[in-house]
Amino acid sequence: MFGLIYITLSITGQADTEIWESILVLLTCSIILGGFFYLIEDKWFPIRKKKMLKKVVQIFQAEPLSESQAKFKAGKYDVIIDITFVLRLSQYAPNGEVITFHVPRNQLNDKKLARPLSKIEEQLNNKPTYRIYRTNGMGLKLAKRRIEKRLT
Repeated sequence: MFGLIYITLSITGQADTEIWESILVLLTCSIILGGFFYLIEDKWFPIRKKKMLKKVVQIFQAEPLSESQAKFKAGKYDVIIDITFVLRLSQYAPNGEVITFHVPRNQLNDKKLARPLSKIEEQLNNKPTYRIYRTNGMGLKLAKRRIEKRLT
């Protein structure tokens, strides 16, 4: 951010700089930003993923399938929970985390789901599923109530 402000001031003539100083500031800011994203991706995401999986197992009484997936029963349906992290901000990923709930397609073919659940076709581990709900780490208890109410 500082680099962009500095370059803007030098282009408009409000800061008297050489071109090499501007390039050096831009490179320094790029290296700092790259280091920041490295720390987020390689250090913070794995720690957060373990915490989220532990929280999911506790709230849903689910059994872990891998380091980013768990499975529980809601009525007669097997619900698979998938935890992913993305480096963009959106409604469902304010901390970079997106938690999706999937049901195998053969279990849910003829059932019509009431809102807020949906039937969006997706693939999970190369198996056809329906994504029925998506949230972040803060909405897990609400997700449990909604899924159990609509699927049982």
